[in-house]
Amino acid sequence: MRIIEILRSIPTDLPRWGLLALLVFAPWDYGSTRPWGKFLLTVSLFALLGLFLLSLLAKPRLPKLNLLSAILTGLLLLQGWVMVLNPKQRFEAASFAFVNLTGAISWLPGVVDRATAESQLLLVNGLVGAFWIASDLAASARWRTRLWWIMSLTGISLVVLGLVQRFTGARAIFWDPVADTGTTFFATYRYHANAGAYLNLVLPLIAAQAVLAFLRKYSHTAMTFWSIATLMTAACAFINVSKAAMVIAAFILLAQAYQQLNQFPIEFKNWSKTQLTAICVVFVGLLSWLIWAFGFGDSLARWGDLISSGNGNSTSRWLVDEVILRYALPVSGWWGFGPGTFQIAFPFFTQSLGNGIAGIWQDAHNDYLQGLMEWGYLGGALWAALLLGGLGMAIDRHRRQQRSWDTETRLLSSAGILSLGGLMLHALVDFPLQIPSLQLYAAVLLGLLWNLPDARRQRKRISKTQASERTLRKQAEPQAAGERVFNQGG
Repeated sequence: MRIIEILRSIPTDLPRWGLLALLVFAPWDYGSTRPWGKFLLTVSLFALLGLFLLSLLAKPRLPKLNLLSAILTGLLLLQGWVMVLNPKQRFEAASFAFVNLTGAISWLPGVVDRATAESQLLLVNGLVGAFWIASDLAASARWRTRLWWIMSLTGISLVVLGLVQRFTGARAIFWDPVADTGTTFFATYRYHANAGAYLNLVLPLIAAQAVLAFLRKYSHTAMTFWSIATLMTAACAFINVSKAAMVIAAFILLAQAYQQLNQFPIEFKNWSKTQLTAICVVFVGLLSWLIWAFGFGDSLARWGDLISSGNGNSTSRWLVDEVILRYALPVSGWWGFGPGTFQIAFPFFTQSLGNGIAGIWQDAHNDYLQGLMEWGYLGGALWAALLLGGLGMAIDRHRRQQRSWDTETRLLSSAGILSLGGLMLHALVDFPLQIPSLQLYAAVLLGLLWNLPDARRQRKRISKTQASERTLRKQAEPQAAGERVFNQGG
């Protein structure tokens, strides 16, 4: 019987295990930023989506999706594929011009370059599949824990790599010394801001594991491991020296500390506030020592060299934002130029400026403006509803449910909110939501936050069941009494 149950669970569990494997693979594969890495991630996500849909057919059931999130993702895919299948123009790199295409349906929206948009939309389609899978398994406490562990441990592994690079003074990623990794690489990420965004994604998850280890009174080894992991991850956010990442890391640490102190009556019944204050002081002291010991001064010097050489100038970023707002958005309109087309569309709006910014901006350093330019006002509204709506709903649910949830669900909820919130703050000044590995983590966290179980609804269902059972017992009592009288009379 046990073997039969295992065999029956394979179709359901296979896409889930595959998603866990991709959460390990994507960050280690240079963040899946290289063309072959992005292609491999896209193919893998499509395979998982296919397995997930087959699992729903093999054991007929509906996926456990929030209805609103399912509608929003469906509308996004509908807009994307309508535009990709109805291209209006094709970009000619040789002449650096767009060529109008015949045969396009005039009253339907279309992309400005099908090849570019289709490649990006396939990845978006796979990421939506990851969102659906994560949403479906959010109802399972076991799978939520597995996701939490995988993302945390993968983050720790990259933290260790980054610290070893800084400690040894590495000038490139160890196994790829001939690649152009620049001077701002950290771990497997070429650009330190993207590395910082990844660190801030996993920092709340790792810190929540440390809190859980102390609350559940795990072994001293577990408590020590997660405490050191939290310290190292927090230190890396500063050693990496990305301005935005440092500010967001400080915000995350303060918000997480406030959250735990706010839940003092719930979770820290056996701890005094003096003990917690002492722990915070020790944590800050050790964090400061680690930041300096692992090369903060050297990283800061590198960052200073970049500024003095003219790289990382925030003035040109504001100029890009101005170009998008004043020139690009009025043209992109309600439907946008198409997913992933920023790099080929943006230079046409900068030719008259004559300052050379057209050739160096592959991304806008503001994901929201880039998203509006690529997806238009309508697609931008759908993305905002999915991201901001999901985050807002998760915050409201956490506020209402935190006293009803068990400790593990409560910690995962707060950590997920801080992870996704930090990433979305970072997207205001950089392009983390254009990095495939960060997109994957964001999709999984968003799926969890949209579909965490509602403890009150569960209790209501249990109460209704118990009430029904009591009613049946009361109805059965007179009948049983009559049967006893009849038997005694007989």
